[in-house]
Order: sequence, then C-alpha cells, then structure tokens
Amino acid sequence: MTHIHISRGLSQYNKEASPLSPSRRGGGLANWNNKESTTMNNSFPFLGTEAHPQSGESAKSTALDNVSIIVAVAKNGAIGRDNQLLYHLPNDLKHFKTLTTGHTIVMGRKTFESLPKGALPNRRNIVLSRQEDLHYENAECYRSLEDALMQCDYWEDVYIIGGAELYKQTIELASRIHLTLIEDAPADADAFFPALDPNQWKETSREEHPADEKHAHAYTFIDYMRK
Repeated sequence: MTHIHISRGLSQYNKEASPLSPSRRGGGLANWNNKESTTMNNSFPFLGTEAHPQSGESAKSTALDNVSIIVAVAKNGAIGRDNQLLYHLPNDLKHFKTLTTGHTIVMGRKTFESLPKGALPNRRNIVLSRQEDLHYENAECYRSLEDALMQCDYWEDVYIIGGAELYKQTIELASRIHLTLIEDAPADADAFFPALDPNQWKETSREEHPADEKHAHAYTFIDYMRK
C-alpha cells in the first residue's frame, strides 16, 4: 500500500461518498449483537463469515495506510458496559502502551472521560465530540473525524481507540487492526465491536496467553491487515 496524505484522501472521499456519511457508516458490517452476524469460521475465529457488500478492492481504496484500530474484545464481540472497559488485563495495557506511545490516539468524548487520569501521556490525544467549545487538558477536540484527520500528517501513526460508534465509523478507514481477543463472553455488555469481513482482512500475527494469577481470562493478541 502506498502512503497518501490524509487530507488528500479525505478530499477524494468527499468527491464520492463520504465514509462518514450515513450511507457508508458501518458499511454494512453487522454488529456482533445482531444474531445474523454471530456465525464464525475456524480460519478466522473472530471474523463474520458473511460477505461484506462492499468489495475488498473498493474498501482498500478508501483505507488510509497510517490509520489503525486497537481494541480489546470478548468472544461475543463485547467491548464495554456503562462506558467502561470490561477487562483490565495488565499485559493488554502494556501492549496498548507499547503500540500507541509516541503516536496519535483518537477517541470519542465518553472514552476520554472514562480515562482515570485524563489524557494519556506521551501521546497526541484527539477527542471527538459534537459539543461546541469543548476543552480538555492536554487534548485536542474536534467536532468530526474528518476535521481531526485533516490535522494529521501522512507519516503520523493514528490509532483509533474507541468507543463503539467510532469503531463503526472507522472500520473501513483503517488499514490495520490490533485486537486482543479475550476468552470470555459477557452477557451484560452494552457496547460491541463490529464484525469483520474475511474478504477484507487477513491475520498477520497471533500470540496466545493463558489465564494466570493476574489475568482472569486467557487472551490472544491478533494483528489484522487489510487485504
């Protein structure tokens, strides 16, 4: 994939159909809490088996090389409850820190407000909210994803860190997904990660870890790259 300047990419999207418009938002990716999307196959234990209505080539053309998604997900796609993470796994937090330190992280307002100490250190924190005149210490606030990405350079690694609605908006924009799959399926979650289409994503690495005294559940670090 060839690096392109984000602002050029977004200009191109605007000439066609914006990836953030209602017609493209979520792009037909079914939510994990949709019964039709819970079927999985053995090759991709976390990917929905139904074909995405948008072709892989079309999705690749709208993706930005320096935009990645990072997320911790239970086996049923659950990622949160009451605006809080479902799990606090020390090694997953270290993994998140290793990947994102020194780079740009983009999140929704509720995700930012759930951070116990505010803006994460040694990272450029970008917060998205429709609220006007919103200000947070050590964070930049923008009213749309397009506005935020326009302020990022092509060489700037951008990590989307949640929440659920932002994941839906950016699933077709990202070129990579860093996913922590947790061996659990909570029934009381209220936020879910969108199902992935195996026609668009390929697994590039997998690192499995058993449960131990510090980790109540087994977990696996999985990296995906857009085909």
